Amino acid sequence: TILSAAFDADRFVERAARSVRYQTMPDLEWVVVDDASRDDTCARIAALAAQDSRIRLVRAPVNGGPAAARALGLAAARGDWGAVFDIDDAMEPWRLARLLETSETTGADIVADDLRIAPEAELHGPGAPFLGLRADEGPRSIDLAAYFDGNILFGPERQTGYLKPMFRRAMLARHGVTYDPRLRIGEDFAIVAAAMACGARFVIDPAIGYRYGVRADSISRVTRPEDVAALIAADDDRAAAHPMLRQGATGAALRRRRAAFADGLAYMRAVEAMKRR
Repeated sequence: TILSAAFDADRFVERAARSVRYQTMPDLEWVVVDDASRDDTCARIAALAAQDSRIRLVRAPVNGGPAAARALGLAAARGDWGAVFDIDDAMEPWRLARLLETSETTGADIVADDLRIAPEAELHGPGAPFLGLRADEGPRSIDLAAYFDGNILFGPERQTGYLKPMFRRAMLARHGVTYDPRLRIGEDFAIVAAAMACGARFVIDPAIGYRYGVRADSISRVTRPEDVAALIAADDDRAAAHPMLRQGATGAALRRRRAAFADGLAYMRAVEAMKRR
């Protein structure tokens, strides 16, 4: 199941549908959650669904943001795997087949590949690799401590939380893991971290099968204090539920991440206070 959240995204629907239809793995469905759009997003998705039974439209009753929409899509999914796909992005035709092969050869519960970053208007241009991993090193596992250390607010590293995961749905269901509707940013990082806290294995393939379009109005490019506070609360809740997140190298990494987010939140609140004089 390809999972997409869509809000006021009518201009991207047909392009996203091409990425889905051109996948070399035929046994798939595309669940698109319309997050109470105000434009023609819902109508365009419904028209595509009428033509292709693999496309399914789910309508959110109110706008809840990408995490809440993804949770609705995950609940409606029927596939063994769930693959995150933002509707304003694109995928190479071989991407899902490659990720599935990687999962089978490594035994991973969660797999992701590298991103090719490009301006939205040049999405299918050369772009630039996000992580820039060496292809000859093959897929690599990432543990929870490294995942926390690699996803620190304003940190020096390229954050692996931006990768678009594909996960075994049975594993998520077994542990009751889904998207946290409180989050407006960092929702993919959070679900991967929650699954890994339950023992899931995460593998990153160096192949670049996902095309990430940079938009000035993207939610992920506008960080608000309340969004950071929600991320801190989610980390605190996760640590309270899983004692192993408070111990050893994993606990130390999570404390470093939390301290960085607390500093960032204090900075943003200070800037807001200065703007209000």
